[in-house]
Amino acid sequence: MAGICCVSTHHTLKEVIEDTEVFHLLTRPSQCGFFFELRLERYQDITLHLLEEVFSHYPPHRLVITWGGTDRRRGALHFNIKEGEGRKWIQAFHRAGVGFLDIDFTLLKQVGFTRSDLLPSSSTTQLIVSHHEWMAGLPLDALRTLRQEAEGQGADVVKIALTPLGFLDALPLLQLMKEEGQWKRPLIGIAMGEKGAWSRLLGPQFPHSPPFTYASLIGSQGTAPGQLTWLEFETIYRYFELSPATKVYGIIGDPVAHSLSPLLHNSAFAATGFPGIYIPFHLTEDPVWFMKEFAPLIPIQGLSITIPHKIRSLSACTLANDLSHNIGAINTALFAPESGWTGFNTDATAAIASLEEALEGTLAGKTVLVIGAGGVARSVAFPLQKQGARVIICSRHPDKSMLLARDIGAEWIPFELACSGQCQAQVIIHATPIGMAPHTEEIPIPLDSFPPQTLLFDLVYHPVKTAWLRQGERRGHPILYGYTHFLKQGASQFKYFTGLEAPLEIMEQVIRNSLQLGRD
Repeated sequence: MAGICCVSTHHTLKEVIEDTEVFHLLTRPSQCGFFFELRLERYQDITLHLLEEVFSHYPPHRLVITWGGTDRRRGALHFNIKEGEGRKWIQAFHRAGVGFLDIDFTLLKQVGFTRSDLLPSSSTTQLIVSHHEWMAGLPLDALRTLRQEAEGQGADVVKIALTPLGFLDALPLLQLMKEEGQWKRPLIGIAMGEKGAWSRLLGPQFPHSPPFTYASLIGSQGTAPGQLTWLEFETIYRYFELSPATKVYGIIGDPVAHSLSPLLHNSAFAATGFPGIYIPFHLTEDPVWFMKEFAPLIPIQGLSITIPHKIRSLSACTLANDLSHNIGAINTALFAPESGWTGFNTDATAAIASLEEALEGTLAGKTVLVIGAGGVARSVAFPLQKQGARVIICSRHPDKSMLLARDIGAEWIPFELACSGQCQAQVIIHATPIGMAPHTEEIPIPLDSFPPQTLLFDLVYHPVKTAWLRQGERRGHPILYGYTHFLKQGASQFKYFTGLEAPLEIMEQVIRNSLQLGRD
């Protein structure tokens, strides 16, 4: 079982000793697998005596000592591992039974040391040889060379942390993490930044699984971009339960940091006992490339697809159901090695169900103004048209909205005319990202020209009550929250992913709790 190593952002060792959160984690039962990293260059009060006090306060085998080298950063540790004082410290780590000692690959190379020069062969302290690239990724040949040389230095564990610009830049790291055969030691592979969440979460999936992943303490900013908290690892992603048999699902979009889909689906997996993990992929690149080249290598079994990839992702699918083909957009895709991707659209059915519940009847004959021209608008407007509603499309991008209206046989109105009251709709559906966190004060269309009986349906669900819905509520409009649609489409996705009925009550409760809503 892979563990979770929390990183220290403390300024002094005294703060480390007094931290109740660290004490709680390191004194939990051993099967919980928590470790704590001490970055020696961080501490203003660092002395060997204080470190030994840390060793007496916490189980040493749960500690990871990261050696900063010769004034590599701003800390007070200025001596070299090759000098007498440095050797004295490392011997103290060994005698105390420290779990891991992390030393930079380049530093070891400069002084010409290997593990045998630092630790006796009988030592229980494991040597991590690490390399960081702070500006970009590296090609696969360079990564292989690094891993080979680190193993040659006697590494018990190899750590390679990169800062890829995107998934194309991260592909060589994924390829290295998937390799087996020639490698003898575990690899901690990290793609830093929000786009690298997969590397921090999926280590247990790969050959030569790492001993742990890195996490931040609650309320801490962590020590590297993209770090999750230990609580997110343990509760949302059930990290201690992951294994090579765990099935991988996720969401692609730009942005995805706001998305509650990982919370929704991972909670549903846990409730049903389904062996899956669902993770975010912040994708700014071509989704077709991602779905054909990156995702199968993990492999990802299924995807939720959100803005702005719903239309383009359809081109990655070998198969798609009739509804998805007719709409021209998908929000769900399943992968099978023998047939590739199959696309579905659960946005459409969820939107119709939400509206019929709100209207307490059929949509036939209703005039519906849809604001937007992307994949979400397309997914909503097409089934409305099929249900017999009079659908009118408008957006701030007239070329796109005219194209959508033509494709589905709907009407089109210029955005300015819609704002001035030229369209007296009974329902207005907002299907763009406007008003989504963090830009929560933006509104998609002013309501001054619409009668107060017009139903407002905002597909943005975070925040729950957008600025537009707040404005509508003040004017007396009936409103329909986007989270109801989010739950319905997510429940349908869950059934596609697992073949199981969605645990709707649990899914609703975790989303309501996250959005800080009470029970109705």
